[in-house]
Amino acid sequence: MDIVTIRSVALDALNGISCVFRGPVELFQLEAANEVVPPPLPPQPRERTVLQMRREMEGRYLPKKEEPPPARKANPLKRYAICASVNIGFAVFMTQIIEPLFGYSSSLLPEWMALPSPISQLLPSFAMMPIFIITRLMNIFVFADIASACYRKANRPEPLPMPSISVAAADFIASILLELVFMIQTSLMKHLPLPGVAYIAVFLHMSMLNSMYSFEYFWMSSGVRLKRRIERIEHRWPFFLGFGAPLTALTLYFESALVQGCIFGALFPLFIIASYSADWVAGRHIAGHIPVFKIFLPSQLVTDKISVYVSEKLIGHSIRRSPQ
Repeated sequence: MDIVTIRSVALDALNGISCVFRGPVELFQLEAANEVVPPPLPPQPRERTVLQMRREMEGRYLPKKEEPPPARKANPLKRYAICASVNIGFAVFMTQIIEPLFGYSSSLLPEWMALPSPISQLLPSFAMMPIFIITRLMNIFVFADIASACYRKANRPEPLPMPSISVAAADFIASILLELVFMIQTSLMKHLPLPGVAYIAVFLHMSMLNSMYSFEYFWMSSGVRLKRRIERIEHRWPFFLGFGAPLTALTLYFESALVQGCIFGALFPLFIIASYSADWVAGRHIAGHIPVFKIFLPSQLVTDKISVYVSEKLIGHSIRRSPQ
């Protein structure tokens, strides 16, 4: 890459980092907007008809009850606190209960059933996988109304949902599978022979994955399919590298999976909020040609193979069960 392209990459990455700090700002702006409640309008006196006045005199007319004031919207800060608490609680549950229980069960296995050394070395790296996945699933339900408020506040056009629920479900499952495989790809980067190169590779992978996690809420609500989402990240990789870098730096700084899970659970909702206002499309800083970074390609190939295998098995099973 020439000096112009390198400068464009650096500026675009810095733009991604700066967009992260909009998350807390957006949250407090949503809270301020939620506090502004318009005063109720005074009830307008209605003209009574002759029939109503006659019924009042006879005691047969009951005036309509006043409608109660509209329910107050969900408190954004309270929603964020609930979401972060759920995420942190699940991280504690996974790292302090499930992981030790799994380790204790593995120690009871006979020697001939012990896992090979390469696999056993990778197992600690997978401790964060359930935290990432369950956190995403929980945030869909807990954080849905705040995400909708962010969408409206950003003055986005009306979202185009997926064609059907089945298509949306299939896209979400494919996304989860791809992220699982990509986590394995990231874990393999830790075992590169050069420590400095290994750390940079892991940091790069985790930053891109954190960006993908953050933007998927916005893109899926807009009807963007998984393949198109990956293309966006790989074409504008400097921006998404910068966007995911702060969360990656904070989590990789600590070796404890518990601390990593708590940090991720507390900050991840803020990254979702920031993704709704992030300006990744404009590309004002790009002056040269930035090559496409196919970082998800190995995981895509493996995911496609798994999807084809599972589909063939399901189709074959349904054919065998169908009446002849």
